[in-house]
Amino acid sequence: MAQDNGYSESELKLVYRENASSSWSEHLNYELNTLALDDDYIGRIDFLDLKPGDYAWGFSTGETSITEISSELFIYPNPVIDIINLPHNLTTYNSYKIIDLRGRVIQQGAINGSSIKCKSITPGSYAFQFYDATGKLNHQENFILVKE
Repeated sequence: MAQDNGYSESELKLVYRENASSSWSEHLNYELNTLALDDDYIGRIDFLDLKPGDYAWGFSTGETSITEISSELFIYPNPVIDIINLPHNLTTYNSYKIIDLRGRVIQQGAINGSSIKCKSITPGSYAFQFYDATGKLNHQENFILVKE
């Protein structure tokens, strides 16, 4: 539980993303009323201006970010038919994940070349995520998979 990890209810945050290929950010349009005490976990939350998408509750543990990446990092072609081509200078990135719009991992593996085969994936919209050696997500590219 939250109190077992040292969090108070006033640190509760509502986060939002439009879809699985979007980044999470704090949804600022809600009111958290902790009532009398800040640590009894009794209170009320009023949601304002909710829109379609994904929501989750969490506790802020500090700043998080994705490292700024050169605009030269991209996958191609887009739309993709059977193979995703990668830039040739990917020494910083060790692995990848392909994520669908529901946030599910469809394919993952090591980056050990300049292309990724995706013939077994159903056509649709996806996110291609680049991970460094520590397993940290460093960059994401959205793409559409089509079949000939």
